[in-house]
Amino acid sequence: MTNRQTKQRTNHGKKVRGRAASVKGYLKIGLAILIVAGLARGAHLLIQGGNQPAAKPTSTPKTSQSVPASKKEKTAGKRQTLLAQAERHAKQYDYEAAIKQLQDPVFAHDSEATDKIEAYKTAQSQLVRHEDVTDITHVFFHSLIVDPALAFNPPANVDGYNDYMTTVTEFKRMLKAFYAGGFVLVSPHDMVKKVTAADGTETFTAGDILLPEGKKPMVMSQDDVNYYKNMTGFGFADKLVVDKDGAVKAEYIDPKTKKTSVGAYDLVPILDAFIEEHPEFSYHNHKAVICETGYEGALGYHDVKTTGSADFKAAKAVADAMKADGYEFASHFLCPYRLRCGNGSSSPR
Repeated sequence: MTNRQTKQRTNHGKKVRGRAASVKGYLKIGLAILIVAGLARGAHLLIQGGNQPAAKPTSTPKTSQSVPASKKEKTAGKRQTLLAQAERHAKQYDYEAAIKQLQDPVFAHDSEATDKIEAYKTAQSQLVRHEDVTDITHVFFHSLIVDPALAFNPPANVDGYNDYMTTVTEFKRMLKAFYAGGFVLVSPHDMVKKVTAADGTETFTAGDILLPEGKKPMVMSQDDVNYYKNMTGFGFADKLVVDKDGAVKAEYIDPKTKKTSVGAYDLVPILDAFIEEHPEFSYHNHKAVICETGYEGALGYHDVKTTGSADFKAAKAVADAMKADGYEFASHFLCPYRLRCGNGSSSPR
């Protein structure tokens, strides 16, 4: 190799090394710039973040009344409802219905329900059958007098009202006396039961009224729940109505002030309130038999001959509510106090 070639190669090597050094230098400068830029960016974000409000943590929305109840809450609610219904059935001596309520799947593995079922079975086994269904007390009333001052002064039918009517105050006292005497309201359908043979022949036999020892069955009925027009203004209720809660009440119009009140102004709402307080006064939730004459309408509604009339619809709504709550209806075609007249005849009304 000549000296010129050696010198050229040496110079070439220096150039290569110089370029490599330059590249390394550039890389160091670039890396330094990136680091500085990154630090600057971080500082900027830090400063910027410090000037902005902190982000609110994500929270679970509060449950409002519009949100449907959970399955667990619904189950608990159903359980409490069935327990209350079972207890009422038991207080009215209908232990079969009470036990059936507690056999709902909601009571699976429920020790409280199991204990109650056993207690109901024990109480049921101690009931006594009333053997003589012909020996059952029957007490009946007419429309109750709300204001005695109006009913027992002329021009009212003073003698008739005094003989055949009962005041609201007297009726409430009687209910307490019946209850204290161990009486329990039953239905006439509890007294007898219909038996149908294989050939279709129907016969009737004594029913099975099962009550605790010392309790006595009694049938209660009310006649003439029509609120006749000739009784208007003499201290009686005007009609029966269904209130906003679906309960049957009596409407009373004060003849002096013309003010209309709705409340316990006749047998049905008074008896309902008494049984609500003393459920054991009713056998299987049976209440009273309402004996309508059909004269001047029914239940205080006088235009009931046309099924499409407002009075007919209102009377039917009241009757339906009563039947759903333990009342029964019967036709009062005979005057009870004329069944045995002086000549031994029966007098149709």
